[in-house]
Amino acid sequence: MSISIPTVKVLWSRAHDQCAFPGCQQALTEDLVNASTGEVRTNPVGEQAHIRSHKPDGPRYDVSYRTNKLHTYENLILLCPTHHAKVDANSGAAYTVDDLVEMRTTHEEQARRSEVDKTIRLYSAQQYGIDDKVLFEQVDLNGPSVDSMFVDVPFACRPDANVAELMQRIADEWPGDVDEADNADAQIVTGAAQALLHPDWLGNALLVGGPGQGKSTLLQYVCQFHRARLLGRDGYTGKEQQLSRLTDVQRVPIRLDLRKYAIWASRLQRNAKPDKAQRKEKYKRRMAHTEPSRWPTIEEYIAVEITSCSGGRDFSVEDAGFLVSTRPVLIALDGLDEVANLKYREEVSAQIVDTNFRLAVDAVDLVVLVSTRPGATTSALWSSGEFPRLNLQRLTHGLRVQYLQRWAEVAKLSQEATEKLQRMFMENQNVPHIRELASYPMQLAILLHLLQRRQLLPQRRTELYHEYLKTFLDREQSQDKEPLLAEERQVIEDIHAYIGWQVQTQAEEGKSSGSIKRDDLKKLLREHLAGRADGQKLADELFSAFTTRVLCLVERDSGYFQFDVQSLREYFAATYIFEEAERNSRDDCLVALLKRPYWSNVCRFFVGMYSKGEVRGIRHLLKELCKDKNLGLHPMLRSTAALFLNDRTYEGQKEDPIQEIVDFILEGSGVVLAEDGLLDVAGSGLQLSERAGRIQAVRHLKGRLEHESEPDVRAAAASSLRRHATADDDLASWWWAQQESRSEEH
Repeated sequence: MSISIPTVKVLWSRAHDQCAFPGCQQALTEDLVNASTGEVRTNPVGEQAHIRSHKPDGPRYDVSYRTNKLHTYENLILLCPTHHAKVDANSGAAYTVDDLVEMRTTHEEQARRSEVDKTIRLYSAQQYGIDDKVLFEQVDLNGPSVDSMFVDVPFACRPDANVAELMQRIADEWPGDVDEADNADAQIVTGAAQALLHPDWLGNALLVGGPGQGKSTLLQYVCQFHRARLLGRDGYTGKEQQLSRLTDVQRVPIRLDLRKYAIWASRLQRNAKPDKAQRKEKYKRRMAHTEPSRWPTIEEYIAVEITSCSGGRDFSVEDAGFLVSTRPVLIALDGLDEVANLKYREEVSAQIVDTNFRLAVDAVDLVVLVSTRPGATTSALWSSGEFPRLNLQRLTHGLRVQYLQRWAEVAKLSQEATEKLQRMFMENQNVPHIRELASYPMQLAILLHLLQRRQLLPQRRTELYHEYLKTFLDREQSQDKEPLLAEERQVIEDIHAYIGWQVQTQAEEGKSSGSIKRDDLKKLLREHLAGRADGQKLADELFSAFTTRVLCLVERDSGYFQFDVQSLREYFAATYIFEEAERNSRDDCLVALLKRPYWSNVCRFFVGMYSKGEVRGIRHLLKELCKDKNLGLHPMLRSTAALFLNDRTYEGQKEDPIQEIVDFILEGSGVVLAEDGLLDVAGSGLQLSERAGRIQAVRHLKGRLEHESEPDVRAAAASSLRRHATADDDLASWWWAQQESRSEEH
């Protein structure tokens, strides 16, 4: 009986073309060149040695060893001729069976680790280049690195979270830049990167933050920190961000886009074609109501991604498990909220929890981070004790100034221009709506862009994006970067809106990952301009402009175009809906948007385009929606109404409409939801700002305390009142009068 071909393949593949003897670097194949033809032939020089001889007089012969196993992988080792002779010398007296089995096992593990490490270095190098740029590059910045623009935005957890003790210790010793007000709700607050890169951080986390709040940038920065050390690159030291006591653990970072994973997995599931026996078994299970749902795992997607991004080197699911079992690993899963299909989102969420359970069994040191928007968390993650919720907070005064200085440096502003920009910003930063607009990194970048180029301070969030687009296109037109802008600017703006709506719709339906194919873009342009006499000619010209200069689109994956950031796409989608809808049907559009969680940010932009009269009618529409059995008990409508206020949608309205929307937010159980952090993107107690509901909130809460008898509701109202009241409200004297009145009643 000879060694079978499958056994030969296993033996050689696991040896990775190297002798198993310790310290031997001998390759087991050599290339021979035919001098006359130049043909190269690979010649094997390795020898397939038996651990237990198959001959009675051979080295380490074992009479009790089963004959049918003599030529199997279990009894073979791959050696160079020199070491084959050495281990068999003197009838194998110097090397026992156990010695050779251990030798083979050790060699194969080392060879496998070496191959996995080579693949991971190639993968990390490519990902380092991809993740090294800020995703939002349109604000007078020329492809800045994440390191050059990153500021350590704070995040917070509640005292009962399983990371609370560590967070409190970090907050006490290295808090980062944190406002005192952030601690008002007994949340524990510290710098996000400071905590995630702390030596004692070992667990997972669910990172929750609003649009443009910096979730993806945080994951980029943390991954780049580890890649820089893995690759020996300069940068990402944490010094620029004033981070202290950073980990020495060198993690292998794997960052995945959950939107792309969901599309890949759903397509793979749909395209799976079972054979006849599998179909028969599937039918039996369906009849017995035990049909399993086979959703491709995150480990499978990791294997596909690493293979794709490492020059095509093979990387398997088994390699992923081996990596996690031998090296510290960080798996960063970005954009759960961008999985638009709710069924898919639940599946992805369950896969995250299951993947963590599977990998953690043999993991050396595994950290899994997941990012999402508020309201997009799912039952599996929400209920998992393995993923404590950490809410990103607003930028503090210090971080805003730090961001301004870094923005000015990257934008190459002169010292004089930087000082002027900072002076303008400092003079206006305490204006309520400017403070709100400057709360998140992306909005602050747009605000600085407008301040620098136009000395403009928008009043509302939607207006901020409108003015940004205007400024960006003005610059493109004035510098003659795109000649079509002078003649067809309105068409170009309309097409951006149309593309935004199309891509948003496709993403919600799970048909795209938020991008559009080159051919589909051309088709879409032709369809949109079909009614014009010169429509097809203009469509081709615009297609050339989009694919060469791309305007507000970027080509991140070859042949696929997308908006720089999701919020920009959502602004354009809202613009399209608003402009296409008849005036008397806008409320119908708003109702449809309010019922679709994936469109929540589109909804905010849409309402920001309403007239003052239309804004006044929103409260009645929300009241009607509360009668819906599915929406009535959900905090989504109240939290959305609070966002309308914070977006300055009610700017310039009279007292009554603002009071009505505040009453809607806080009435009934609303005050408890507000106090529990369910109506605020930061997860803290809701605090409405000046000229955006604060005065009306004080009035409402005083009324609740005068008439409320339920202890829990009363306590929530009292706490919320203390947060909203200022010295001007003369709260102390009012409060004591209430207490005396209640005492007299009893």
